[in-house]
Amino acid sequence: MNFKLINKGTRFGKLVTTGNSRNNGKNKRKYEEECICDCGNVRWINKEDLLQKYRLCCGCSKDGHLKRRKILIGKQFGELTVIDHIYEKYKHSYCVCRCTCGKMSNVISDKLISGRTKSCGCLRNRIINKRWIGQKFKKLTVLKYDCGRGNSKRFICKCDCGEITSILVSCLYRQESCGKCKNFINGVPCSSLQFKLSGLISSIYNTELNYKIFGKYIDIALVDNNIAIEYDSWAYHSDTIKEDQKRRDILINNGWKVISVKSTKQLPTKETLIRTIEKILTENINFIEIIMNDWGTKPIFKKSHSISKKVKRV
Repeated sequence: MNFKLINKGTRFGKLVTTGNSRNNGKNKRKYEEECICDCGNVRWINKEDLLQKYRLCCGCSKDGHLKRRKILIGKQFGELTVIDHIYEKYKHSYCVCRCTCGKMSNVISDKLISGRTKSCGCLRNRIINKRWIGQKFKKLTVLKYDCGRGNSKRFICKCDCGEITSILVSCLYRQESCGKCKNFINGVPCSSLQFKLSGLISSIYNTELNYKIFGKYIDIALVDNNIAIEYDSWAYHSDTIKEDQKRRDILINNGWKVISVKSTKQLPTKETLIRTIEKILTENINFIEIIMNDWGTKPIFKKSHSISKKVKRV
């Protein structure tokens, strides 16, 4: 705010002050001076614009605006440096500015002078990134600010399952994960039947789901006993028989024993599963198959049929 007094009759280009001043209606810290132009128009001009010689006429002549453009070129406002003046539109003059980050942008000159615009947008991103980057919210880790989503504040986050997604700031505190990994363990999806099968023997043996070894994932691993339990569902494993055989051979060659449970939806009983584990431990056997009665039948999915109602025309 400039408290310097302007005497009556002071000339600024084509403008002559009358000695009357007032507060700006929008901003009370700024003052305006009443001026008479050589063309006869009476205008209220911002006091700072007069003192810094940004306004030299009421708008009747282009000379005043040309001088103002030359004064702005080369000046730095925050992170922006004015390079050139391009055009005027809707009573606003636009300047070409280069930001310290290297990005070019067109900014209204009045916003540059008043300090409302200080950068191309990277300054706000830097301030936000210092506060949020690296913070963890349950399974989500903030990577960077998502500046391509309009006015909504979003962050690009990485989930523990490896999925990268964009999430609103308001959702970070209440969202547990990316939404796609509710049943993910070690970055691999885990079926509900896999959880149930592991629950049958988890109280007796030390079980781990999606256990990674030799570059492969085991459905259920008894780590203390070197036993791998593979649940081969007909719906999921009908096209990957060769891959299952390769994984089985790698495990057996490295001293592991494999139990394969083949079914569509049916699970073996707890007694059957424990009896099979004891058998493969005591006897010299590397591979045992448990084939359920529903193996070989495709699962039946219920289809929802929409009933169309007949409308009587009157």
